[in-house]
Parts: sequence; structure tokens; C-alpha cells
Amino acid sequence: MTPETAYVVVAIILGFFFATATAKAARKKGANATLWFVVGLLLPGLGLIIALFLEEQWTKECPRCVHRIDLHALVCGYCGHEFIRDGSHLQNRLSGRLPNHNLDRPTEIQKLC
Repeated sequence: MTPETAYVVVAIILGFFFATATAKAARKKGANATLWFVVGLLLPGLGLIIALFLEEQWTKECPRCVHRIDLHALVCGYCGHEFIRDGSHLQNRLSGRLPNHNLDRPTEIQKLC
């Protein structure tokens, strides 16, 4: 491997490192990680500095479906996950992943017993 080829390989690895770090920093602030990954690829180093100084977005991430929703939302509009007022998430009434709205009706198995 020639020194020029090694420099190119190192530059590509560093470019992806900066792009990933930029996306991660932007995602922490609530911004679009894919968009900031591209910015990090095109402007390595500078994109990371800009992403670190982004203002915090007023959104939160739903722990069940991973969509970004309004910070003050009590229910996720995508999956119906319920939050408590302080912003942390509240477990569903049932331990399953999807809410069961037919709690009063017996299931087929219960009818047979």
C-alpha cells in the first residue's frame, strides 16, 4: 500500500468518525441525525462544532416507538404510549407492548374455561 492510499483510507475513516459524532451530538439536541450525518461528512470538524452548539429542541423521544414528539405531550400520537406529567414515561396499564382496550370482555380462552 502506498502512502497516498493510506492517507486516503485514514481520511475516509476520520470523515465517517466526524460524521457519526456530528449525528450523535445533533440527535442528543433533538435534531435530525441523518441530516447532520451528511453535514458531518461534507464539513468534518466544522459540522461537529456547529452541532455541539445547537439549541436544544423542545421534543422528547417516545421509548416505545422512538418517534420525536412534543415535549409536553402526555400521549404519543404514533403508538399511544402514555407519559406522566414530569416528562418521564409511564408504563402501560398492561405489561404488553400494545394497549388492550377490551379489558372488560373475556377472551376466547376465558370463555372456554
